[in-house]
Amino acid sequence: MKKQQARSIDQTVWRDPLLPYAEFRSTKNSTLTYKKHSHSQLSIGYISQGETLTLYQNKLWTLQQDQLILIEPEKIHNCNPVENQSRSYCMLYLDKHWCLQQLSALYAQPVNNFSCLEVVFNDSVIASSMATLMQSTEQNQQTRWLIEKVSMDILSAYCIVNSPHEALPSSVIEIRKYLLQNIEQPDCLADIARHFSLSQETIIRSFSKQLGISPKAYLNNVRIEKSKLLLQQGHTIIDVALQLGFNDQSHFHKTFKNYCAMTPKQYQQVNSIQ
Repeated sequence: MKKQQARSIDQTVWRDPLLPYAEFRSTKNSTLTYKKHSHSQLSIGYISQGETLTLYQNKLWTLQQDQLILIEPEKIHNCNPVENQSRSYCMLYLDKHWCLQQLSALYAQPVNNFSCLEVVFNDSVIASSMATLMQSTEQNQQTRWLIEKVSMDILSAYCIVNSPHEALPSSVIEIRKYLLQNIEQPDCLADIARHFSLSQETIIRSFSKQLGISPKAYLNNVRIEKSKLLLQQGHTIIDVALQLGFNDQSHFHKTFKNYCAMTPKQYQQVNSIQ
């Protein structure tokens, strides 16, 4: 990635021609304040030290150490220190149109808008990846892969296809969350129905009505998108199949080809990182 050192403050801006949709900024020990503003991108923030106050959606949010924040594109906000105390944080900005393309792939339909399910939240996996990115000082495969992984994790777990003014039923949100939490060992629909005390037909009908895709199809899309990242990182096809809960390599091979029009091996060859 290209590294640029900003003047007068301890801030690093990362851009990479291989990841044109992403920009990563790391700021350390800063007491700078910001006026209300917006970004055209989806903003993912992580604080590694101190606290930050964020005015967003007409509410004042306190972001503490190891917490994350999501700010939707074009939404007015500001982020300022608490009582002029320094804080260290990083931001990953993702191009809105790229996000829409990825969500279209996840939901197997054209996606024209999306919103976020969380504002300030805890996620140890994503927080760990962001912390590692803050510590990275050179261009390498791991840095690129971490940015791709964080991007995928955020879009699949915390972004939803709907108008910001539409409220999803809590049952649909919980079912979707349950599917993502059990991606490596997904339950069958009957078990999911028992877990939520709902009929299988109700789950399929409600999920499909609100999200435009069945629970099984959505889960498969997420698994295939995650498998692409693992294949790019050099994991073997059998390992990827096992990590993502496919019955065997043959099942993974068939599902991947149905979604991508190529085999996992062909995908590895085409997308190998130099």
